[in-house]
Amino acid sequence: HRARYWHAAGVIHRDELHDGERAAACFSAGLDADPRLERSALALERLLVEAGAWAALREHYCRQLRRIDPLEPETRPWALALWSKLGELCIARFDRESGLTALEVAAQLDGDNPLRHQQMTDLYVEAGPAYLDRAIAHQQALLDMDGAQVRPYYTLATLYRETRQEPRARTCLAVARLLEDRGARVSRPELAVTATAEEAPRGALRPEATLSPELLARLRHPREDRLLSALFAVVAPALAAAQARPHAAFALRPEDAISGAAPHPFARAFAGVVKALGIPAPQLHSRPDQHHTVLVASCIDRGELVTAVVLGKPLVNEGRTVGELERVLAQQLAYQYPERRIRLLAPNPAQLAKVIDAAIAMATRFDRAAATASPRRSQTEELLEARLSPTARDQVIELGERCRRRGSDTLEDAAAWLRASDLFALRIGLVFATDLASGLGFGEDDAPPGAATGCGEIFALCRERTCEAVFAAREHLGID
Repeated sequence: HRARYWHAAGVIHRDELHDGERAAACFSAGLDADPRLERSALALERLLVEAGAWAALREHYCRQLRRIDPLEPETRPWALALWSKLGELCIARFDRESGLTALEVAAQLDGDNPLRHQQMTDLYVEAGPAYLDRAIAHQQALLDMDGAQVRPYYTLATLYRETRQEPRARTCLAVARLLEDRGARVSRPELAVTATAEEAPRGALRPEATLSPELLARLRHPREDRLLSALFAVVAPALAAAQARPHAAFALRPEDAISGAAPHPFARAFAGVVKALGIPAPQLHSRPDQHHTVLVASCIDRGELVTAVVLGKPLVNEGRTVGELERVLAQQLAYQYPERRIRLLAPNPAQLAKVIDAAIAMATRFDRAAATASPRRSQTEELLEARLSPTARDQVIELGERCRRRGSDTLEDAAAWLRASDLFALRIGLVFATDLASGLGFGEDDAPPGAATGCGEIFALCRERTCEAVFAAREHLGID
């Protein structure tokens, strides 16, 4: 009632007494009582605009933003509108930096709006060279929303060239031309692009370079379920030990393992990739009559668990360059990180779901207050109970409890995690790619599923090749 009273008083002062200053004070007092009284907010805004009181209008927007919670669904649209108005006012009447900051907040609140990202790109380009990195970030966000566009690739090519990042510029331009040839939607920006459409030659790996935890975190797909990754990292050694067999079971002999210093191109590529990925070196074997590109086996050698990687005919006999071999090997060895090893041990969603269910069951049994535990243990649960160390068992119980509390469908969760894990491996392969053709797998037997045929898959692969994480990793390793 107080808010309505103050609004009525403001109207009287404005329309009957023609006292704008007092009317503004009444409208503001009404908003203090009820920030959601939209008619008072609009009346005060109109009053200040007509009076040209720009500093007071800026203060009004700031006070309104302090009055409301931008995270509440009901007030989020108001917050978006206020940040937008504040930004535009600051750019027009005060200082550009404050205006860009306010509009950046609006862009975060309106992250699914492509027009917002294009607006921010244009504003940052207009602001000058110091702001081009922010313009690049918004064009990257546009591609995350829709990788079938060509315009952002052309814009990125220009922006990267202007920031002296020529390898990135040439890659984006090559992707744009490739997508044009494949019928993607074309809307070239007005910015002139003069860079060549050919990619720069791939450099050799720096001998001392290794992907840091920070770079690996950036390469991880945003949709990857971190909780499941943590669970799988704990249980993978137990599953690997359960599946391990002597070398002879895989027709291998430990003494036939190939050293990374061997003269074969695939051995040099293997050693370089292992060092760059920062993973423990698996045993390397070759089998020229094997049709599969790579097979991975868990072996027992003198009581120790050993991972054996067996390279087949496509890598051993076909005379590929070291760079081409590195790309294929990197995508395969990406599953040797602790949280991804389970991808090879339980390769389908149903098997992974059983692991999640077993962890939930272990947590349920541990919680004596829960009466939902099944009296029978699944084979997976029995395996984990038998092979996990006490510390690992406690970790599984804790992670299983967190899975239980969120109550989601474990089969759907497993399928989603597999997709995200495969996208991580794809990104790792693209880090080592020699060029677009090899990186996207066009015409190759070891291409990612669907890469050579479906336009949607090609758009997605092109997007992954030009994401900031892949660019940064290639530069760190000396490839670009």
